[in-house]
Amino acid sequence: MASDSGGEGHLNVLGTHARSDASSVADSTGALRDRLRLRLTVRNVVPQASVSVDEPADPESGQMEWSSVLDSLSNRLHPEKRPNNGSISAPTAVTEPVQTTAPPQIFTPQPFAPQPLSVPTRAISGQANPNRTADPHEVPTSRPAGPHVFYVHTPQPPPPPGWGEAGGRQIYVPAGVGETSGAYGLQARPANESPMVSSYMSAPSVAAGAMGGMGVPYLAQPTRTPSAQRVVPSRFVDTMQAPAPTTRRSGGHPIRTLLSTLVVFSLLGGAAFTGWFFLIKNKVEWTADVEPLAAFVEQQTHVKFTTNVPVETLTAPEYEVKLGIDILSRSYVDPDGDFGTLQAVGLVSQAPSPVEVGHLAAAAMTAYYKPEKKTIYRLEGNTPLFDLAMLRALSVALADQHTGWFRDSALASDAQRVGIRATVDRVGSYVVASKMRLDPQVASLAEVELAARTDAVGITADTRPTYLNAALGSYLFGAASSPIADPTQPLRGVFVPTSDAVLFDPARSATSPVATVATPVSAISGGPLRTLGMQFWYLVMLPVVGAGYARAGALTWIGDSVWTSTLDGRSCLNANIATASGVDQALFVDLLARWAMSRPASSAATVTSAADGLINVNVCEPAEQTNQSVGPSDATLLYSAALQESSVGYDLIRLGLSNTQQAWMCAVQHVRDGAVPNYETGSTDAVQLAQMSAILSQCPAA
Repeated sequence: MASDSGGEGHLNVLGTHARSDASSVADSTGALRDRLRLRLTVRNVVPQASVSVDEPADPESGQMEWSSVLDSLSNRLHPEKRPNNGSISAPTAVTEPVQTTAPPQIFTPQPFAPQPLSVPTRAISGQANPNRTADPHEVPTSRPAGPHVFYVHTPQPPPPPGWGEAGGRQIYVPAGVGETSGAYGLQARPANESPMVSSYMSAPSVAAGAMGGMGVPYLAQPTRTPSAQRVVPSRFVDTMQAPAPTTRRSGGHPIRTLLSTLVVFSLLGGAAFTGWFFLIKNKVEWTADVEPLAAFVEQQTHVKFTTNVPVETLTAPEYEVKLGIDILSRSYVDPDGDFGTLQAVGLVSQAPSPVEVGHLAAAAMTAYYKPEKKTIYRLEGNTPLFDLAMLRALSVALADQHTGWFRDSALASDAQRVGIRATVDRVGSYVVASKMRLDPQVASLAEVELAARTDAVGITADTRPTYLNAALGSYLFGAASSPIADPTQPLRGVFVPTSDAVLFDPARSATSPVATVATPVSAISGGPLRTLGMQFWYLVMLPVVGAGYARAGALTWIGDSVWTSTLDGRSCLNANIATASGVDQALFVDLLARWAMSRPASSAATVTSAADGLINVNVCEPAEQTNQSVGPSDATLLYSAALQESSVGYDLIRLGLSNTQQAWMCAVQHVRDGAVPNYETGSTDAVQLAQMSAILSQCPAA
C-alpha cells in the first residue's frame, strides 16, 4: 500500500512511547491500540482463505483485512486468543490454551498471487529466556503455563527463485533457527530454548524487554540483512504459482556499453598482439653456421632483423639458374620481358641464357637475396669467400626489412631502380669492409679463392660480358649519395633517388633533379618512354672508349628520354640525352660518336647535337650476327671511383672540411682532377697528407 512506509515509521514512535509511559500491561496495550488504529491499518499481513468475522473480504482478490495490528498482538498478550489448529483463517477466540505433548508446528501462510509474498517468521515460544538477565525496569506479568505460540510478521524481500516450485512443496526458513523433523515437516522450537529474535526485531525492541520478557515486535523493515535461507519441504501444497521475481534492468546506456566493450577488447587485443609480435613472432632464429654472420651484420648496421629470413642451400645447377634469372631481371629488360633495348645498342648479341649468366656470376656471387621470395639462396660452403657472400646477402635482406627498398622499386624508373639497388649493395659492401678491417686475413684468403674460382669457370675480368659488369660492380662496391651525415649508419643511405646519377657522381647533391627532356611526336607511336640513366650510357660506351672516358662522358648526363621501336623486325632505340652545358654536350657527343662508328652499317647508328644541350641518338639491332660485347677489366670503375672519391671526402671532413654540400662538391672535384692521385684510405703518408691539406686550403673549412 502507498502509506505503508510512513505508517511503519509512526508505529515505531508510538510503540516506544507506549512502552515508556504505560503503568500496566493492560494500559499499555490499550494506549497502543488506540493510537495505532488512528495511524495505520495494515493490509495483507496474513493472507487467508476465509473471510474474517471483523472485516469483510474481497471475494475477487482473495484478501482479508484485520481491524488492526493490535488484534494480532493481543494473541500474544492474551493466551485466550491464538490461531486455531492448522487453519489459515482469521484469528478467533478460544476458551483455553491448547496443550500439546509435541512441540508446536510451524504454520506457514498460503501466498496468493499476484500480491507480494512475505515470509513469516517461525513461531516463537512465549516462555522467557532462562539465560536472559533480568531488567529492573521490566513490568512483571503473569502468564499461563505452557508454551504459547504467536506470529510476528516482518516484511521481507521478494522470495528467491524456486519459491512455489514443485507444487509449492518447499518453503524458505532463515538460517540459524533450530528445528526438528516432524511427521509433516518442521516443528517449533521447544519452550526451554532461547528464541532467535535478533534478526527480526529492532534493537530498541530487544533492549526494552517489556511485555513479560519479550520486546514488542518492530514492524518496520529490519535494518539488518536477514541470515541466509535454506529450503525445507512444506506441509502445504500450493494451488497457485507464485509470480516470478522481477529483474531490474541495468541503467547503462547501450551505446556506452558497446563503446566500453570495444575499448576493453581493443586493449586486450593490443596486449595480445604486442606479446605475440615481440615474444613469439619477433623471435628470429638462424642455423648454427648463419647465426654468427647475422649477428655481425646487426652489430655493424646497428639494427636487428625483425623476421626470419629463410636460407636455402642449392646445388650448383639449381643455384646458377636462379642467379642468372635474378641478374637479367635488373639489366634494362624491356617491359615485355624482351632484350630489344640491349640488343639495339650492342650490349647483347642475342637473348642471353640465364644458365650462362648464372654460371659466370656464381664465381664471385656464391649467395644472394631474392626480394620477391624474401629468401637467401646460396651454394654450400664455409670458406671466407662464401662467408663474405653471406654477409652481403644478409645485409640486403636486413635493408629490405627496415626500408622496404624492393617495394619502392616497383614504380621507379630504370635509373631509379639502379640507384636503389646500388644503395642497398652499399650496405653489404660496408659490412664486408668492416669484416676485412677486423680480420685482414679474410680479405687475402677471399681474393685468392675468387681468382681460383674465376679460372675454373674459364673467364677473366676482361672477357666478362659488358652488361654483367653492371651487376658485379653494384654487388662488390655499391654506391651512396654524399655526404652522409653518419657513415657508420649505412641503412640511412637507402632511399629512392631521383636517378642513379646522384650515387655515381659524389659531386652532386642527393636531391639533384632529372632534367625534363622533350620527346618528339614520332615517339608516340613507339614504346613507352623510359629514363635509363647514367649507368646505361656508361655501359654503351665502355667497350669502345674504355672505363675512364666512359665515366667522364657519363658524368655529363643530367637526364634522358628513351623509347623503342621496330624496323623490319629489328629492335631500334631512340633517345634524347640532356647535358648541363655546351662543353659537356661536346664531350658526350664525341664519345658517343666513337661508339656509333663501331656499330655495323645495318644498325644505322647516328649521334647528333641539338638545341638546349640535347643529344639525339638513333640505333637499331644489326641485321648480321655480331659478337658479344665484353670487358674491359676495369669495367667497374663507375662504382669504385665513386667509392674512392667519397672516402677522400670523409677523410677531409675528419681533417677539418665543412660537412656541407658546397664544401663536399669542391673537395670531390679536386680529387677528380687528380689532386690525390695515389690515395689510400686511412693512410698516414706525409705526401698524401700534404695533398689533402692543399684541398682544405681551397675548400670551405668547418
